[in-house]
Amino acid sequence: LAYLGSPSVNHAAEEASHFVRDVCAGSAQPHGGVDRFYDVCLNEMLGFLGSKLINHRRKAPDRRAMVELVRARGERGAAAQAAALALRHRADERQRGGLGIIETLAAPATLQYAVAHILGYWLGDRLYYALVHSHVPRREVRQLYRTPWHARGVATHAYFSWSQRLREV
Repeated sequence: LAYLGSPSVNHAAEEASHFVRDVCAGSAQPHGGVDRFYDVCLNEMLGFLGSKLINHRRKAPDRRAMVELVRARGERGAAAQAAALALRHRADERQRGGLGIIETLAAPATLQYAVAHILGYWLGDRLYYALVHSHVPRREVRQLYRTPWHARGVATHAYFSWSQRLREV
């Protein structure tokens, strides 16, 4: 059973991608908060990738629009807070640490989920283009659907590895 927040091809394809992932790798989740956060990011990456394969015109959240949102509102409101944290996290990923990552992981669970959603979509968008332009072989993408991330440190390592690998895409 899948809940569609809006009855669209994008959301149906995204949920189908999540379903394929659960069938192939199981639905076990990591126990630790950090690994759980990056597990959500990776699952959102695959969900967005699956939807983008069906609708190649689908767009990931626009970074410039998020910067403008934060400029206009500061960090007032949930959307602006999530945008600010996602932007800071993304900026700190290259250093594999930093205040943006720490702030994200210290945020309340609902805000963390919103940030994981954004980061996962951004990563899924880059993975799509890497796949289309043959920078990432299809067999590796298939393996992503099969790899369980619930063991300690696996999701975190996988997230930063893929983020680094797709950095220039």
